Amino acid sequence: MKKALYITFLLLFTFIILEFLLRFLGFKPSIYKDYDQFKVVDKLFEYKNYTTDESGIYKFSSWISDSTLKYLPKDLSNIEHSSFTTSIQSKPMQDSIEWGMDHLIEIFTDYNILYSNFEKKQLGNFAASPFENMLKGLFADGSELAYDSLIYQYIQQPFNKEGFRSIPFHQVESKKIKVLLIGDSFIYGQSTKPFYNSSADILLSKGYLVYNLGITGTDLAQYEAIAQKYIPIIKPDLVIINFYEGNDIMLKDRLAKAGQPHEYLSNAGFFYSNPEGNFLSLNNAYNYYKSMISVPKTNIFNQILEKSALGTQCWGLAFKNSWVYHPVVESYNKANNADDQTKIILTKKHVDQIASICNGFETPYIFSVIPEVNNQKNVPFLTISNSLIENIFADQAYFFPKNLSPNDYNLENDFHFNNQGAKKYAEFLDDLIKMKIVDLAM
Repeated sequence: MKKALYITFLLLFTFIILEFLLRFLGFKPSIYKDYDQFKVVDKLFEYKNYTTDESGIYKFSSWISDSTLKYLPKDLSNIEHSSFTTSIQSKPMQDSIEWGMDHLIEIFTDYNILYSNFEKKQLGNFAASPFENMLKGLFADGSELAYDSLIYQYIQQPFNKEGFRSIPFHQVESKKIKVLLIGDSFIYGQSTKPFYNSSADILLSKGYLVYNLGITGTDLAQYEAIAQKYIPIIKPDLVIINFYEGNDIMLKDRLAKAGQPHEYLSNAGFFYSNPEGNFLSLNNAYNYYKSMISVPKTNIFNQILEKSALGTQCWGLAFKNSWVYHPVVESYNKANNADDQTKIILTKKHVDQIASICNGFETPYIFSVIPEVNNQKNVPFLTISNSLIENIFADQAYFFPKNLSPNDYNLENDFHFNNQGAKKYAEFLDDLIKMKIVDLAM
């Protein structure tokens, strides 16, 4: 009897010590794993960086495109994270920039310094970026004042009133060719440093009026909505749809709708609004992702284990070894593991609709496919999945760059173009534009 009591006491003591240790290390009851971009919070709120307009287009909100400049110091050249926070007196503005603050500081600083150097006539030498070199001739001969004025506004306010990192969408009298770029983070300019080394800005430096409607993390539903709304507003001479094979292939059906962002940025992190295809509100999406990392309360056994951090981690270990079942995770995996035929049907629908919109507005267009980066051994670094791509673009011509190498990507971070890659891609797009112009002139 004493031996049994001793063993019981020892087990209980060990449990208490392990439970205390796990909680001290940050492990919580019922939460069996962490996601890199999601965390459980006491009070959920959404950051104000982005908005979704009446057409369902996801873009930067007025807090970023307009109000930000009102709260920033005039000189950003020596600004630090702490002083940036202190300089902002508006609570909504503070909420909007807490996520991605360093990213915003970087962009505003890049263009602020560029604008300051332009005003002081202290732009870099010929080794500087193509965009910086182009600024040396701004307002020089007066032949293209409208174009020069748009560039001048852009370096003062890199996020325009429509919520894109682009020149303003004003209609101007100009002989310059107007190019509308549609895409995701590759076109937005992610990973280029300074940001005016992006492909879009390099194309600007080549003398085109480039309207950059690239937004990070978006998809073909967004591209379609952009084409429908902005082609009649901008009236471009050419539309280039930049399709990244890595994440533009649709896994679930989605249409861009007002009030339905495709993703949420919150104090809980980043997560999609349609994890299984149907749109969820912020709270419902948060609870869905929280349920994926929580022990499911499907039986008494699970309900007992999820009361403690130790029991929760034991359940997580069992789940990792496929000894227990998680209905939400299974449902999520099923919804996001589309077969090739489904991918082709869902993606092709948007591709053909974008082409139809361009044709409806009598606007020439080009599909440019950015190859997916591949790090697997014995596989070419850059690949095009011919079986998928050729079927997706079965009724459309498409082009892809063949001059890229591993040295053109930021492989240590996010796999986007570095400065060299952005320059190569801009040169590739420049060739496409010239080719299209020749075709149209014939």
